[in-house]
Amino acid sequence: MLIPVIALAALLTGCKTEEFYFQEPSKDISGNWRLIKMTRNGVDITARVGEAFGIAFGNNGATYQLGEHLIPFVVSGNGTWAFDDPAYPFAISFTPADGSKAITIPFLYPVSEGKRQIQFNFSPGCSANVYEYLLEETSATD
Repeated sequence: MLIPVIALAALLTGCKTEEFYFQEPSKDISGNWRLIKMTRNGVDITARVGEAFGIAFGNNGATYQLGEHLIPFVVSGNGTWAFDDPAYPFAISFTPADGSKAITIPFLYPVSEGKRQIQFNFSPGCSANVYEYLLEETSATD
């Protein structure tokens, strides 16, 4: 007699479904970032450029400021930036303040050795040259 009662109780309580909603937090890249690795066509050229490139991102969708650099990048001046999707970004767009057209490039946001990084892949003008920049945050902006 006890077994049917336990089976009935398990049946009545075991069929409940709970809905679980998880919302991925927006990716926050605000802060100052420095170049830690640069490749051109798969060849590491970091030693040639050192830490010659830096970029500061304002809060989401705000401005970006390029440090003084003489190396290729998708834009040559400061402006605004935006993700293609705030929760699951796969691309970032740079819109120069000079009114030039926005340029969108692939974007990755990996973690390595406990540190958040940004990875850009792009070809600035000449499709024969593909660059990959790996950046690491140096400090957050206020």
